[in-house]
Amino acid sequence: MQPIYSLLLSLLWPIWVGVLARKAWVQPDYRAGWWERVWVSAGLGRGWSGPTLWVHAVSVGETRAAAPIVRAWLAAQPQADAARIFLTQTTPTGRATAQTLFEDLIREDRLRMAYLPIDHPWLMRRLIRSIRADLLLLMETEIWPGLLSQARALRLPVALANGRLSEKSLRGYAWLGGLARDAFASLGLVMAQTEGDAQRLDAAGVRGRVVVTGSVKFDHEPSAEQIAMGRRWRRDLAVPRVWCFASSREGEEALVLRAWVSHRPPNTLLLLVPRHPNRAAEVAELVRSMGLRLERRSQWVPAGGPSGEPAAGPAPDVWLGDSLGEMTAYLSAADLVLVGGSLLPHGGQSPIEAAALGKPLAFGPHMQNFRAIASALLEAHAAAEQPDAEAFLRWADQAQSAQGELDAAAEAQGARAAEFVLAHRGATQRCLRALREWRQPASVEAWPRSGR
Repeated sequence: MQPIYSLLLSLLWPIWVGVLARKAWVQPDYRAGWWERVWVSAGLGRGWSGPTLWVHAVSVGETRAAAPIVRAWLAAQPQADAARIFLTQTTPTGRATAQTLFEDLIREDRLRMAYLPIDHPWLMRRLIRSIRADLLLLMETEIWPGLLSQARALRLPVALANGRLSEKSLRGYAWLGGLARDAFASLGLVMAQTEGDAQRLDAAGVRGRVVVTGSVKFDHEPSAEQIAMGRRWRRDLAVPRVWCFASSREGEEALVLRAWVSHRPPNTLLLLVPRHPNRAAEVAELVRSMGLRLERRSQWVPAGGPSGEPAAGPAPDVWLGDSLGEMTAYLSAADLVLVGGSLLPHGGQSPIEAAALGKPLAFGPHMQNFRAIASALLEAHAAAEQPDAEAFLRWADQAQSAQGELDAAAEAQGARAAEFVLAHRGATQRCLRALREWRQPASVEAWPRSGR
């Protein structure tokens, strides 16, 4: 099926260029790096002589998951000062997250970035030769047939870290037949989050070694700077209760806002943080259409601002988190958290960061992408599952008094959530151990470089 796949992508390439051009016209954040999405420059790894790890992390979640592995891998190299990371991504939000997480590595030229272009085998071959890495590490579920076929042809070892595969995704890959099986068979090592993920990945066609390492997302250390920023926001917002709807997805904001208008929780601010900040204008218009007072993070001046004068006018009903890379600060400013992507069948978003901060948290019934973690949190009485937005508001109202005091049950739940995260750390070291046991990274001389 690979020749058919290549032919199809060749035919679609002009359409892909047009789609990206339109996106760049509509969304300014797609303009930066536009050329990288449709072409591959030569010599992306030029000037690097030490061991190089190529990490592909599609967006924000995968980039954050990669962070502890990136830093641990660099520190573990015999030539630590010469070791390098090349990071490829798909979304502007992922790149912005990386620029924040790896600011020091970028400044020291120990980490470079590029967008992954369309998965045409010819472009993937050019990309592999341009980066000249020792090892390719894919994050979570980044299975690209063109990339993997060329990695196999050029003898570039490939591993999958923090691997997860739902039953729905497994059925989807089955429709691709031999194309998907060949892609999975190209993985030399799979480090799965759970035993269930390992079994499904094995069923998908993995022939390499499969080990269960847990989720590296537990190993991500919340930024102390952002925690302090969130606490300052909390103080300056000057409202007894702040409830955060974190990483909300399409259609969910309307559900929560309608419930909010119906319940009108007293002395409470809704901190609404869309999963994709480029939807902020759309969400802001939705808030205003419901007659709610809105403040946007990007336009906010704290009470008492630069002049020290009190803020004029009534306090907002909704504070819209429309910035990139500040989720830790938003969560730190909140008293209670509802995890987005879970009220409608979007698969859910990760509850780990809110849990790590010791926040009483809830999620809806649609946590398929994080079912193992969600189930474990519920079993540990470290989270609550609510069927809809109305139930979340009732739960939150019972958990916190109108004056802002959390009840004993909510306090205990938050403490258990933080303990849960601490108990599940260690996946990063298990991944590094699995990589060492699998094989030493192959020499870059073992496969063709650019120009050969």
